[in-house]
Amino acid sequence: MTSQSKTSSRWPLCAGLLTLLVAIGCESATRVVVFESDPPGATVYVNGIEKGTADGRAFTLDFGPGGEGKVLVHFVKEGRKPRIQTFTYGEVLNQQKMPPVTLPEE
Repeated sequence: MTSQSKTSSRWPLCAGLLTLLVAIGCESATRVVVFESDPPGATVYVNGIEKGTADGRAFTLDFGPGGEGKVLVHFVKEGRKPRIQTFTYGEVLNQQKMPPVTLPEE
C-alpha cells in the first residue's frame, strides 16, 4: 500500500471524528428538575414561556451549548408576590428536586 492510499483511507475516519466532536461541543445542556411552590400550584414560566404549575411536576431547563447559559424561572400565583429565580447549569447539576419556592402574600 502506498503512502498516498494510506492517507486517502484515513480521510473518512478523520472527517467522521471531527464531525462528532463538533456535534458534541454544540449540543445544548439540559437538566430535568422538579419545582414545588408554597402555596402549591404557582404557574411556572421558564425564560418567559409558561410551562405548567409548580406541583411536583418535572421541568426541562435548557442552558444552551456547553451549559454556559442561565435560565430565568418566574413563579406566579394570584394573591401572592411573584418570585423570580435565575439558575445556572452548575446549580442544578446534582439536583432533581429543587427546594420549594415560597410566595409571600401581597
